[in-house]
Amino acid sequence: MVKGFKKNIQIYRNIEFSARNVLASDIVESERSLGCKFVNIDVSDRNMMREQTLEWNPTHILHFAQDRSFNIVKNDRTPPEEQVKVNIEGLKNVLDLASELKLKYLSHTFEGRMGYMETLRQADQICDDYRTKNQLDVRVLKIPFVIDYIKNENFHMPQDLIRCTIAEQTKFPMISMTDATDAMFNLIMANEKKLHKTVYSISGATYPFGDVAKGIRKMNYKFRHQFLLPSEISEQDRQMKQILESMPDSMDESESILDWSWQYKKPKKLQNFIENVYEKIIEFNN
Repeated sequence: MVKGFKKNIQIYRNIEFSARNVLASDIVESERSLGCKFVNIDVSDRNMMREQTLEWNPTHILHFAQDRSFNIVKNDRTPPEEQVKVNIEGLKNVLDLASELKLKYLSHTFEGRMGYMETLRQADQICDDYRTKNQLDVRVLKIPFVIDYIKNENFHMPQDLIRCTIAEQTKFPMISMTDATDAMFNLIMANEKKLHKTVYSISGATYPFGDVAKGIRKMNYKFRHQFLLPSEISEQDRQMKQILESMPDSMDESESILDWSWQYKKPKKLQNFIENVYEKIIEFNN
């Protein structure tokens, strides 16, 4: 059973399991179907979720329902109610259900949490508590920025001026959706006895952001960017800048390599990476 299907539909382009063995769920059905069953489930509705899970009798729960919207962190550090509802209360509902029915659980998270994304930090700790205290098979994969291929108003190749708030030399960790999906399912299939922790990381390929921008420009002549001075950025941009600049140093995949044999063949050249992304975008949208 996959929760949060709509925003993670690209995963099923590379899924190792037959579509007939996948039950997708979300609060809204995606317009793009990949042949698997779909049910409407709100993770904040414990009773609805339990009824549907008992009816379909899954063996695994892949939980991708998260609110990752950016918000400026206010002085009182009180997160928006909707983020708490989805990221904390919804998570506990799913984990309680997995514990009751003895289901295996996997979710992904992001090192580049923005704004009130401390709710996702709390989520990581909650997952760890369920693993250590409830003996639940819980696995969480922390991933860098994912290059997605979905044709959607939120995922498009830019044609207007992009005003960059981070410095040109800032390292930018990225991974393609194909490789991120491979990592998720490698972790799902890993031997539980070899896993000594709950949250694992993968680092992907890391390049200076200025080089990434130049590489995109070679592929798309309409792409234009401008790096802003510190005095030109807003408080929201400043907070995002701090998060982005701290990411590369925290993406340690050494334990993923040791515990579940994660392997990633980094592109020899940045331009090869960018060209491959463009090819995937064209392939997916045709």
